[in-house]
Amino acid sequence: MVTGATGGLGAAFAEYFASRGWAIVLSARNCEALDRLAQKLRADHGARVEVVAADLTTSDGIAMLTGYCTTHRVDAVVNNAGAAHTRPFAALPREVIEQEIVLDFHAQVMITHAVLAQMTQRGRGWIVLVASLAGLIPADDDSGYVAAKAGLIGLAESLHYQLSNTGVQVTALCPGFVRTNIYRAAGDHDPDLPAWMWSTPERTVTHGDATVDPHAESNRRSRTT
Repeated sequence: MVTGATGGLGAAFAEYFASRGWAIVLSARNCEALDRLAQKLRADHGARVEVVAADLTTSDGIAMLTGYCTTHRVDAVVNNAGAAHTRPFAALPREVIEQEIVLDFHAQVMITHAVLAQMTQRGRGWIVLVASLAGLIPADDDSGYVAAKAGLIGLAESLHYQLSNTGVQVTALCPGFVRTNIYRAAGDHDPDLPAWMWSTPERTVTHGDATVDPHAESNRRSRTT
């Protein structure tokens, strides 16, 4: 399962899974974009693809996806859905901050909780929490995003120790600056940084692919940068 699957890191992870023969569940809130991606993965890789449209800024959307997780087998989940802003924290409306925390942290926590029971029962599973370098080295803008990503890193490390003998692997993926539309989707602009500081979604997923490698040791470190 990949959340936030219609662009950026989510689409790159979906492509990665499809190219390796996984059956995939794609989730995002844009139904048309989900269908286009599903059709592409089926055509390019012959992948089995299911689509679950859900808005993870809402309680209904979170309930829909967690409900799916408790009634279907999920071997790996990439919690990728997220949002960011480049404006100062005090300048953001309260509702924007609430939505950001729900999407960037709360939804990922609840989806992780929803898949853990079946994974621990099978003695096998992979959970990727897409955090950020910002959760390790706080920036001077978008404090809500920084707080959420730091929380995800803490969750991954805590679960790593709790689940170390269960066969379930939990990883916080902590990329730096990646060329996605995360800022533009929020009506902001990409940070003005030198080209060498930017990565691509495909390169980032290549660095993070061991987090969902079936042959990886289950006791791997929980944090990937």
